[in-house]
Amino acid sequence: MRWRHWFFVGVALVLAGWLYGWLAAVLMGTTNQNPLAQDQKNNMRLALAARSVLDSETSAGGGHAVWQRLPHQTDGVVAPLWPWVAAWVARDDHVIEESTFAEHTPADQEFFTRGKWLNVWISGIFLALAGLVVAREWTLGAAVNFILLSMLGAILPRAVAFQPEPLYFIFFFLSWVVGLKLCERNAVGWYAVFGVCCGLAGLAKSSIQPLMAVWLGVMAVRWAVSFWRPTAEWSRWRHGVGVAVWALIFLLVMAPRLVHGHERWGRPFFAYPNVWMWMDDFGEGYAWMGAHPDRKSLEATPAREWPSWSTYWATHEPEEVAVRLRNGLIGEAGSVSTFLTPRSSGRRAGTPEKRWKRLLEPRGLYLAGVAGLAVAAAGLGWAGRRHEPQVACPNGRLAIEPSLACQILMVAGTFAAFALLYGWYTPIGRGDRFMLSLWVPLVFTLMAWSERAVQPLRPGRLRWSYHGCQLLLLGFLLWRLADLVRAPFFEPKLL
Repeated sequence: MRWRHWFFVGVALVLAGWLYGWLAAVLMGTTNQNPLAQDQKNNMRLALAARSVLDSETSAGGGHAVWQRLPHQTDGVVAPLWPWVAAWVARDDHVIEESTFAEHTPADQEFFTRGKWLNVWISGIFLALAGLVVAREWTLGAAVNFILLSMLGAILPRAVAFQPEPLYFIFFFLSWVVGLKLCERNAVGWYAVFGVCCGLAGLAKSSIQPLMAVWLGVMAVRWAVSFWRPTAEWSRWRHGVGVAVWALIFLLVMAPRLVHGHERWGRPFFAYPNVWMWMDDFGEGYAWMGAHPDRKSLEATPAREWPSWSTYWATHEPEEVAVRLRNGLIGEAGSVSTFLTPRSSGRRAGTPEKRWKRLLEPRGLYLAGVAGLAVAAAGLGWAGRRHEPQVACPNGRLAIEPSLACQILMVAGTFAAFALLYGWYTPIGRGDRFMLSLWVPLVFTLMAWSERAVQPLRPGRLRWSYHGCQLLLLGFLLWRLADLVRAPFFEPKLL
């Protein structure tokens, strides 16, 4: 009965919420105590700058005043949305001086803690809402496993930082989900939603472009396939109109940031990390940023000296390019290897545990488990179709729908694009920190495919086999949670 389903969903969400709050409190008290780590102090400074803009009285017209109060200020590294959000919990009299930037005052500590708790609350609300939404369509086991994997694998490790990742993860996930939905049904309104989600993700972090590029390529394939595999749910003319709507909405959401970028650097989408990509290390990139702080210095740079793939290729041997890419992907600090198998970097003395913990260390094993679950669900669904004529494929053939094929292509293409880009970026910054944006979308997509595969099955042996697989995955997650509660010794640095 449906009320039983929602009763157990409510119980699961309450217990997951308690665990989330408890683990967040432990992490807040034992990890990430240094605001200078990973540019968090700079995020605090930008938030205070946004606070001064929000509090200022302007003599310009009303429209200009509203425009200035929208998230737009950036130093070219930190996108404007998180500082703008954090500004709402900043004290009016708090100031970070350049001369004392390396110091840590009580006011800094208070704002640092308040901002981290803000991220924890935003992330927790997102997890709760996501759990309620998926529980409407999914089985109880799938919904609970999705929430726990999302919480431990990506959301909670980054929620306890004064950084934009939680906001970016949320809007990246929403963009991903809407992009996948548009592979199935392309109502024009969903293109507008996609534009809003992509725009907010771009305001949170300037890393959404690869997803948009892959989506455009996949939708071009979907458009071509529709000529010989037309469906009532997907229309070519709606796609043409929808892409225009998506682009317009995206630019409107990003408009304050684009105007600021044009005024300060002469390039609306300019961001220093896009330039650092083509340098050998962060020190070189930081020096280049110091030498090019504004529009005048950037415009004075000859095109042949502008850091890009062509200039990098011209100054490096092919072997150097191959080594950097290989190490960035699967090396000890590579984007893929650290994404799948995160490890602590130190050992503790005088404690029963041999080394510091992370929340979900064998992340790749859990992802493989979810992928295996999707494969098993597909097999069970196929077996069910053989014995249930009412859900059999036409002509007795097992065919992949164009929408599902495009979704698979989008998932594989996005993962490959981000792995390559962040692998290349690894000498500049930690690739796993950015690759984590893929965790929740991947888990969600695999779970959604699993649920879709078994949905036509009648109650019986095949469906109970699927529930058993979900229960097995839940057992491993509960065992991990019990171990974390038993010995909550986490690495002191930011996870």
